[in-house]
Amino acid sequence: LAALGSFSWECSGGHHPPSFNDFIPTTLGGIAVGEVLHRVGNLVRSNRATGGSRVWREGVGFILNPVTGANRLTNGDAYQVREDPGDRRPDYLGGQLDVGNLWRGEGGSLDHADSGFFAELVLIYGDPFRTRAQKPFDYFRMTARFGGLEKKISQFNLRGRLFGGRDSIDPARSMFMVTQGFSYITNPAYELGGQAIDGQYGLYRQLSPKTELVVTTTLSFIPLGSISAEHVDVNERTYDMGVGTGTELRATLRHRGYAVAQFNYQLTFLHTVNGSGADHLAQFIQGRVGYVLFGRFGIGAAAALYLRNSYYTDFADTFQKQPEVRAFVTMRLH
Repeated sequence: LAALGSFSWECSGGHHPPSFNDFIPTTLGGIAVGEVLHRVGNLVRSNRATGGSRVWREGVGFILNPVTGANRLTNGDAYQVREDPGDRRPDYLGGQLDVGNLWRGEGGSLDHADSGFFAELVLIYGDPFRTRAQKPFDYFRMTARFGGLEKKISQFNLRGRLFGGRDSIDPARSMFMVTQGFSYITNPAYELGGQAIDGQYGLYRQLSPKTELVVTTTLSFIPLGSISAEHVDVNERTYDMGVGTGTELRATLRHRGYAVAQFNYQLTFLHTVNGSGADHLAQFIQGRVGYVLFGRFGIGAAAALYLRNSYYTDFADTFQKQPEVRAFVTMRLH
């Protein structure tokens, strides 16, 4: 359905001739985002709710997933009171909300940094260390950052499981899964977006009754992505389109459910197939620490570095480096 919708829009709804560059991102991105919105919409709705609670739940669910919302209105599910489906909630549901201020420098320095408000939401649906995949996207991890100087949404990363994982009462010590991902990130060093198919291997260690360590490594194939470029002469674009690969290393130390320490490294390589003809190498390095104050609330800080190396055939190579620091209050959502 996502492919059919993309094809229909490209052929009859767009202002430009049909583009293969648009067909791939729209199809794969639509599948990933649509699956997540479907599951989040099911979390919001409750067949057992009545009165005002039922009205707002059905309304928000309709906004998140209009197709399911319309079906529920026509078949009566929107107002009938009965038990919820057994798979409405996953075995694990968690996340965190960070709200604070961001400082971003230029040219590798924070001496003349700009600052701005940001909010970042992390949602984790399911646990691949405890359950094997039964349906696509029965586990996913989503990160969305709002604000951060330039745009209303400065980051959106989503990775959902297609198959893999482990069935275990206690978390398994290791697991492997194949996922489908969608990512968008913008900052002064680069603007990067695209879809990917990933292989991910994870390790879990229970360090104490209240402390755990999770390490994941990911290798990605990017069928088509886009990245900022300086010398693009295609329809007034400011980015190249290309195929590539990526890798990610993430290590998280949790205490009482809080991410008290985290390290994240991402590397993305894109070879241009439409644009300036460059090869691009983008890197993201981040360290994050947090401290529990009381209950679900805590404070934290993070430091990140964005790097882009663009190697051109007919122009001088370009190297960008942008540091970032964040301070925030955080709330655990589980």
